[in-house]
Amino acid sequence: MDYFAGLDVSVKDTSVCVVDDTGKITREARVASEPDALLAVLRDVESAKMTQRRHPRYRSPVSQ
Repeated sequence: MDYFAGLDVSVKDTSVCVVDDTGKITREARVASEPDALLAVLRDVESAKMTQRRHPRYRSPVSQ
């Protein structure tokens, strides 16, 4: 079974939602926006496919 994680990142904390390949939510959490905290949430998931989705109005500073 595959799992997918969505991250809503802010400066202080990150909301994490992990769903399986049927769309069932398997994990939800709000953690500090630190690598160790994020890894702790995802550690129990046997395989996570991370995708990054940006807000349509987001403009990367590099592309400006």
